[in-house]
Amino acid sequence: VGSSADVARASLGVVEDGDEKSLNLDELLARKRERRRRARAIDRDGGLEAFATARTVDALHRAALETSAVSAAAALAALRSVDAADARDAFEGEGGKALAAKLRDAFESASGTMSLRALARAFHDSARARFDAPATTLLRAAAARIEREREASTAARDVTSAIWGVENYWRRRDVREDSEDMRALREFARVASAAAASVFVEWDSAKDKRGAATLCRALKHVIAIHKITREPVPMDFIASLVNVASHNAVAFSPMQVSFILHDVVSAKATDILTERVIASFSHIMQVDESTPFAAVSALLWSYAKMDALKSGLVSTKHTDELHFVTRAKLDRGEKVASRDIAMNMYAVARLGAEHVGFADGDYHDVACKTLAKEIDTLNQRALLMISWSLNTMRPSEDNVYIHSTFLDALGGAVQRSVHAFAPFELAPTMHALTSLRVTNPKLLELARDRFRADVSGYAEKPQNLTLMLWSFAAAEYDIGEDTSRMAAYAYLDVAPIASALETKTILQSLARLHFVFDEDDARVKNILDDVIERYLDEYSEADCEVLAWSLLALRVPASERLLERVGVESVANDAGDVEYVVHKPIDV
Repeated sequence: VGSSADVARASLGVVEDGDEKSLNLDELLARKRERRRRARAIDRDGGLEAFATARTVDALHRAALETSAVSAAAALAALRSVDAADARDAFEGEGGKALAAKLRDAFESASGTMSLRALARAFHDSARARFDAPATTLLRAAAARIEREREASTAARDVTSAIWGVENYWRRRDVREDSEDMRALREFARVASAAAASVFVEWDSAKDKRGAATLCRALKHVIAIHKITREPVPMDFIASLVNVASHNAVAFSPMQVSFILHDVVSAKATDILTERVIASFSHIMQVDESTPFAAVSALLWSYAKMDALKSGLVSTKHTDELHFVTRAKLDRGEKVASRDIAMNMYAVARLGAEHVGFADGDYHDVACKTLAKEIDTLNQRALLMISWSLNTMRPSEDNVYIHSTFLDALGGAVQRSVHAFAPFELAPTMHALTSLRVTNPKLLELARDRFRADVSGYAEKPQNLTLMLWSFAAAEYDIGEDTSRMAAYAYLDVAPIASALETKTILQSLARLHFVFDEDDARVKNILDDVIERYLDEYSEADCEVLAWSLLALRVPASERLLERVGVESVANDAGDVEYVVHKPIDV
């Protein structure tokens, strides 16, 4: 005869599946009631059961074709099943189209009654399942729900989850400027930003320890949503959250502080980071070898972008501590992400000679040796940061490893991925590598091909055109007359917006590349006369000599004003050609 518990289990129809063996009678009864409740819910919503239990694309398609109506709960279950099945073709074919239509209908009809948490899940799950949800309807429902619940103290986590879900859904989707989607997105961004600011005003870290992580996410995703809507982030929103964070600074880890600073700097809102705000974080922050390397690098990056060391916003002692943690982790070979080392090097270089790491040869050495192990895994941004950093810090030439091994490996990595570089990435990378005297003929050839294929793209920002032409000229690499001509005339189109230094460098580089303008081209002379005249008073005598030589090599007559600056005048010889006769400068 079994025990009373065994008899109870038998009468309740409980299958002894392991964990229920230890339950008492009350717990068994509660489990039984829960199962009956779920059974009734499934009876009322057959779609929920069908979609929740589907584990293949075929099962999802069958459920869509066999179910007459789908609830919002069933739709969410279907999206999670799609994600679990990793089904890239879940919405293809007859069954896929039926599935998509059922889910859209469910969200359209139920959006007005869905909770904010459910709406957030709809965006998150649609993004993961690559489902084209009725986003405009859901956006408006989410905005309306937030507005309705403003007075009822909406939970910060629910508002933040909704913001995160919307940003996650739209992150990789194009939104037309004049579309209903864009209008709904902008309205949601306005409402959600205001709500996020208000729900954190009363936050007290002593009562809610998890609020720090939620605040960091809210700040990050509101900024990201405004990038999608192409509207400026409300400065009062950023200021409000940063102010709340600074008053609860003790609750934030160094990593979370780095998130806040990084996001504020990225949003170009550094004016908000006052001495009081920075001090509230840095004075409380405990930085030691337990601090994640990523946090150390992100903090240094933020301080560098703010010029915080030069302006006195942070102390030398604080940045020194961050560098000592960096060295300790690298010296003992701790596993750190290469992108974080690249960010760390960029920050140290940008902080300048005032920072202890700038001239730390041992730091340069161990950082490069660590990076070399994964050099081919680095993306374009990391390769750019490393190249620029080394060119700025200029490690001692006594370091044979860096100058004979690592720089060659760095140039090789750029060569192998040169096709993936955008103009704003390749131009400064080539400039840095050329300045560091990296010799890689194949890289120059491939860079020339990339440049020739998109000269107009490089000329959109005269700086990029300048850096590319300087790199080819400094390396004495012949890019060909056709490429030089395209670059020269692309420069003429943007000459009015080129700076004094860009103008001088481009003309000098074209001359060193042996390019020659068509003779008697009045347009060329007029443009160059105008741009040089604009900056003539800024140029030194040496600059003017470079310009005069460059124009002579390019076969463009120099203006009388420029020639006067260098003590040269133009005269016509018997053959009618223009010559330059050098005279003693007037002002000696």
